Amino acid sequence: MKRFVFRYQTLLEVRERQQAKEEEVLQRLLGAQEQERLAVLRLEAEAEEQRAAFSGVVQGRVDVDTVLTMHDCLAAKEREILRQRQAHDLACARSENQREILLAALQAAEVLRKLKERDWNAWRQALERAETAQLDELATLRHTRRAL
Repeated sequence: MKRFVFRYQTLLEVRERQQAKEEEVLQRLLGAQEQERLAVLRLEAEAEEQRAAFSGVVQGRVDVDTVLTMHDCLAAKEREILRQRQAHDLACARSENQREILLAALQAAEVLRKLKERDWNAWRQALERAETAQLDELATLRHTRRAL
């Protein structure tokens, strides 16, 4: 009997390559998401340091220009933090979208893997039936030779 050949092997390989590509994209997006998260944490720490530094400057004396300058600096830092949080949220949304794309690619490849397994099992059973039939025929031939 001829050897097993899966009729959709090329399609399976294409889908597995697509799955691997989508996994790479997801890993890149997760890395970018982590970088955005770290940038938010860094900016928040800088803002806290500025608040601490400004509170040390203000102690004892109150200069309106200094207070306004400090307030403007803190407001600018808060706007920067807000922009960075939005960038982080966008990175999270991209990662989640990529997860969905990867899930679809996984499912498409899994369907073909199951089909390949089913076809292989059917081929194996047909092979076993053919071997059994051949053995039965050999046994019948031996029996008829001995009977003569």
